[in-house]
Amino acid sequence: QYRVAHPFTPHDQDELQVRMMRCSGCPTTEHYVRVFRMEGMPAEEAEAEACRMVEADRELLARYPEP
Repeated sequence: QYRVAHPFTPHDQDELQVRMMRCSGCPTTEHYVRVFRMEGMPAEEAEAEACRMVEADRELLARYPEP
């Protein structure tokens, strides 16, 4: 009966990402660099992409202020 009255609606993927970052912490530039290097990306490109990802994370967090 509960499921009929309250159907599950999937969360916005960005909102879900924000919730995960707030719960477990935001990845750092160093984290992203390690991941990109493990994927075979050249060092300079990995550093630039890591900086871009950290900035994107900040922007995402700013769009979804804490309740």
